[in-house]
Amino acid sequence: GRSMVSLLAGGDEQLYPSDHPFGFELFGMQGLRQGDWKISTINKPFGTARWQLFNLAEDPGEIHDLAAREPQRLAAMVEAWQQYAQRSGIILPDKPLFGAGAEKMVPR
Repeated sequence: GRSMVSLLAGGDEQLYPSDHPFGFELFGMQGLRQGDWKISTINKPFGTARWQLFNLAEDPGEIHDLAAREPQRLAAMVEAWQQYAQRSGIILPDKPLFGAGAEKMVPR
């Protein structure tokens, strides 16, 4: 992380530059935001189980997946997510948490 002292004292307007990658993971769902761009992947049955790319400035509802149209941007952002995951020690589940096969992960 970074110190917030200068930000809180009014010396800086932001803690990170707007194009700084910000990664996240929750229950096997993964994503990364960088500037106006976002990648995410959500396992089936709720998602496509593949990386999707969105321009949030033009599509804040994340309706139009631009992965096929912007393969280089997608690849760079997936690489940034992988670096984030490695730095953060992310451990992804080896079985789906939702949908087919998920019932095997719930203790009875």
